[in-house]
Amino acid sequence: MKRRKTGGGSRKGKPNKATAEIREAARSYAPAAIKELARLATHAESETVRVMAIDKLLDRAYGKPVQMVVGDEENPLAMVVRWAQLETEATLDPSRK
Repeated sequence: MKRRKTGGGSRKGKPNKATAEIREAARSYAPAAIKELARLATHAESETVRVMAIDKLLDRAYGKPVQMVVGDEENPLAMVVRWAQLETEATLDPSRK
């Protein structure tokens, strides 16, 4: 016999209070972090550090670049989508239709 969820507890995907507090604290450092990335992008002695800082700044300004996925004629790409049936009151109680 399947147990029916009563609706108590946390909703899926909702961060808990501690996670939300940590995220908010980290976001308070974002302006300073962006300034430091800009400083590194223009003044770091290491070329590697400058390139990494520039990459991070561009990702935040414009998003990460789109990567194309291409197959060939002999090995075409296939996408498989599987749908899970959502359990509703109707599916849990066969007498309700």
